[in-house]
Amino acid sequence: MILFLATILFACNQSVKKTGEAGASDQDLPDSLEFYGSVISPEEAKSAAELPALFTQGDTIAIKLVGEVTSCCQHSGCWMDMEMTGKEVVNITFEEGAFTIPKDAKGKKAIVEGIAYREVIPVETLKNWARDEGKSEEEIEKITQAAMNYSLIAKGVILEKETP
Repeated sequence: MILFLATILFACNQSVKKTGEAGASDQDLPDSLEFYGSVISPEEAKSAAELPALFTQGDTIAIKLVGEVTSCCQHSGCWMDMEMTGKEVVNITFEEGAFTIPKDAKGKKAIVEGIAYREVIPVETLKNWARDEGKSEEEIEKITQAAMNYSLIAKGVILEKETP
C-alpha cells in the first residue's frame, strides 16, 4: 500500500495545521503516509470485513481497521463509510469533530483507529430513513427486519496516497 504524509485538519472548515502526535516531528513520520487527526500506526489493523465477528463481549470495542472508503461527506469531509462486506459499511465519524478528511477519499484504502460500536436499528426507523431518501411506498413496505448498524469514532485516519 502506497501512502504519503500530509496535513492534519482540525474541525470542519477551519484552517489547516501540520502536526504530529506526542512530540512527533515531520522528520519522524514516513513521507509515504497521509495522516488526519491523531497520528496512528498502520500495524495490526484488522480488515473491516472482520468487524462484526470482533464483538464478542458487549457492543463497544477499541479497534484499528483497514478497508476501502465507499463514501465520504462532500460538504466538509466530516464522515466516511468503509466497506465491510458487500453492501454493509461501517460509518466513521471523527473524535469530537476535531478533523476532516479530503472529500476525494472515496475509493482509497484507509486505516482508522478508534472506538467501534454496534446498535440495532428498528424497522420503523429504517422505514423513516427510506422515506427521507425518497423511496417509494412499495420499497418501504419491503422493510420488515431490523438492521445491525456499525459505527466507529476515529481518533486518527491514514489514507492511501494517490498514485500518479
